[in-house]
This record gives sequence, C-alpha cells and structure tokens, in this order.
Amino acid sequence: MNSKKIILNLLNILRIAPYFLLAYKTSYLKNIGWQKSVLSQSSIDKNGSPIPWYTYPILDFLESRLINNITVFEFGSGNSSFWWAKHTSKVISCEHNPIWIEKIKPLPDNVEIFYKNLDTDYTDFIQEYENFFDIIIIDGRKRNECIKNCLNSLKKNGIIILDNSERIKYETGIQFLNSNGYKQLDFWGMSPSVHIKSCTSIFYKNENFLEI
Repeated sequence: MNSKKIILNLLNILRIAPYFLLAYKTSYLKNIGWQKSVLSQSSIDKNGSPIPWYTYPILDFLESRLINNITVFEFGSGNSSFWWAKHTSKVISCEHNPIWIEKIKPLPDNVEIFYKNLDTDYTDFIQEYENFFDIIIIDGRKRNECIKNCLNSLKKNGIIILDNSERIKYETGIQFLNSNGYKQLDFWGMSPSVHIKSCTSIFYKNENFLEI
C-alpha cells in the first residue's frame, strides 16, 4: 500500500472515530451516557438520571452490591444524593454552600441535608452520629479533616469512599486510614462530563458488608 492510501485510510479512521466513540449503539461512552453528561455539564446517566460524580467503574461495582437498609453520610451533596437515595434507605448530607442546597431541592424523602459552616462545624458534624453509617463518602471540602473525624461514626463493617483519591493533597487522609487498618481498593477511569482519568477509592476492613 502506497503512502497516499495509508494517509487516506488514517483520515477515514479519524473521520468516523467520533461516531463509534459517541454514537454507535455498542459504544461504551454512549451506553454510560458520557456524551449526555458532557452536553448538559452535569453528572447524569444515559437516561438523564442523576449519578455521583465518581469514576464509572466504582458505580458499576457498587450498584450490584447495595441493599436497601444501608445508611449513608456524605460530605458534599448534589446528584450523588439522589443516586444514593435510590439505592439505600437513608442519606444524610453535609453541605457548606446554602445556595447549592436550594438549587438541588426538592430532595427525596429519605435524604436530609444540613448546612454547616466550613470554619466551624463542617468537618466534625458527623461526630453527632456514633456507629451509625454503613457508608461514609468524602467528596466535599477539607477532605483530610473529614476523614480524621469520621471513623467513630462508621459501623464496624462499614466502608469509606474517597473521591479524587489520586490527588496528592489527600495523601494525609489516606495515610491516616491506612494507619487505622483500612485497606484501599482503587477504581480508575473516566467520570461524567470530563475526559481525564481519575480515581475513586473504597477503604474497608476485612469484615465489611460488601464482602471484599
């Protein structure tokens, strides 16, 4: 094959590549709704339903393992609150932005959201709940401090989820969990509306309700 034909073939591949990536019926990006999330600039699935802004692999992993009697605490609220409400029995969210709270209302009946000031009671609000939660999600502000304040609120067989765990600034929190006997399971991949690879991690002990 001469060089001209090679160049033409490459151009054809580049021309049709976006179709297969975004529109073809077997495309992974189409089936997870990534292109819809990009167009809407929101964290939604292919049906337009809200999903957490975590990596797609962890959503696949969790969805088949969650049961209705699970209680959840999340630092940071939003589309994740609606997704967790659908898959668990109770969601308590801690949010530092009162304008954002009003924007995401109305919330499902099994979601409670509390405004807490970042400089006073945001990171330690969770300590009002002792041994209460099956899942604690660290996906808001001051994540290292939130991690250090949450352990007494987690059930013995509970798990902690840290989003964006690849970021260097969260190493202090990760080291704290490791020093307290928590193992780390990383889920690398794309997230809704963005094209870069990131990581969402589960921290767990041997006895955990996910049986991992």
